[in-house]
Amino acid sequence: MKRIFSTLILACVAIMMVAAPKSSKLMPEASSIPGVTTVYLGPAILAMAQESALDDLDDNIRDAIKELKSLEIITTEKKSAIPSLDAMAEKVIDQYTLDLLMEVNSDENEQVYLYAPVSSTPVDDSCMLMITQTPEDYVIMAIRGRIDISAFMKDDQPQAQ
Repeated sequence: MKRIFSTLILACVAIMMVAAPKSSKLMPEASSIPGVTTVYLGPAILAMAQESALDDLDDNIRDAIKELKSLEIITTEKKSAIPSLDAMAEKVIDQYTLDLLMEVNSDENEQVYLYAPVSSTPVDDSCMLMITQTPEDYVIMAIRGRIDISAFMKDDQPQAQ
């Protein structure tokens, strides 16, 4: 009887492992690069954070973030890792047809790039990338989910009459 029960449990675990959803990480291979630190926040923790913070947020921001699926932060201080991370970011930019919305170059040799989908309607499964590079470090922040850039730009101030 124990053998049947054990076999049944093993079969169930195997089926669940095969049927489990694949990771929704945009750049899962980044964690295997030496000297790279990755942080991944999945849908469950984002939902909890959104629930607890919704009352404190502006209506436009609340609308823009309510359907996020994940947040990834990838960082390194190793210059040798930057070309690999750049290539991964470029693949995501191409895959999701992201446009460069903002580029900042400072006197202190810091560059910031913001990529997002530009569409008149929200995209259900898209992402937004922010890439920051300084002489000391390189950071990619990737947000995945329903991205509505126009929600950030809505003006909820009363119009002058």
